[in-house]
Amino acid sequence: MDLKPGVRAEAALAALLFSLLIIGSVSYSAPITDTHYPLNDGWNGCSQIYEMTQRPQLLYSYQTPLPNATSLIAIIGPTIPFQSSETAELRTFLQNGGTVLLADDFGTGNGLLQSLNVSARFSGQPLADLYFYSRTPSFPLVSDFVPDPVSSNITALILDHPTYIEILNAALVKVVALSSPFSFLDLHNNGTLSANENTQAYPVIATTHIGAGLLVLVANANMFDNELINLFNNQLLFRNLLRIASGTTVFDLAHLKSAPLTNPRITFRKELDTSLTLLYSTVVQGSVVAGLILVFAVIFLVIGRQRKTRGYPNQQSTLHTDPTYRFKEAR
Repeated sequence: MDLKPGVRAEAALAALLFSLLIIGSVSYSAPITDTHYPLNDGWNGCSQIYEMTQRPQLLYSYQTPLPNATSLIAIIGPTIPFQSSETAELRTFLQNGGTVLLADDFGTGNGLLQSLNVSARFSGQPLADLYFYSRTPSFPLVSDFVPDPVSSNITALILDHPTYIEILNAALVKVVALSSPFSFLDLHNNGTLSANENTQAYPVIATTHIGAGLLVLVANANMFDNELINLFNNQLLFRNLLRIASGTTVFDLAHLKSAPLTNPRITFRKELDTSLTLLYSTVVQGSVVAGLILVFAVIFLVIGRQRKTRGYPNQQSTLHTDPTYRFKEAR
């Protein structure tokens, strides 16, 4: 059966709107699964530390102005190289007093360290431990800390397939945490000590000052993921950084590899949540105003009826309406 042109147009429009509704619903509700992403609530995401912050922001590009100097920029597991313009922005942010967390192991963090002239590097060699570990030797436990605001009240951390930090100039870089003396470089990735591997303590957390700012190096990104953040004192480490930097917390997404639609989906979620919050607020405020108007209307209506019932000021005196008044007065 042939449809009229107008009916066909309406059907096509309805199909288009239905398709957009389905796409929008899937884009909003489908989980984010990219590693270290702040809105990924899976085992490999960082949603728990994202929710821990009071004023979190997502940084998609360093062309966006960075926050003020009291803020924290969290760069966790970078896999995309740092451009010179991005390094310049971070240098200015640090010199003005900002705090930067660079948690890396086998990523691109060394490019940033080299550009900033930091006297430390991530070795890129896998670190394991013979005795002090959880699950397997590739999950070493760290319990040797130097007193510092970064390590305040921390007694133990758990790492997940970390590396270690090579200190190029001990006068410029402070070691804050060391692995146990029984840790080793697992060059064969077999979890056992081979003939050419030795045990010793290795730096896993270090800090250095750039201008008035603080750069914190952590030789493992996975320790901030949801899977490990609530184990031992991992969460406390991040809270210490939040105390050091009391302003906004910015999560760097510009150097995380992700699925092609992840960032647009995050933006779509954020805009939709903002719109729904505004709509809800508007509806609530409108309901309150309407309720107040209704209450006052009922009050005035009741008062008006009471005035009419009592008869004044329109009620007439019996001095003028009682026909026997003059007679009574005469007597």
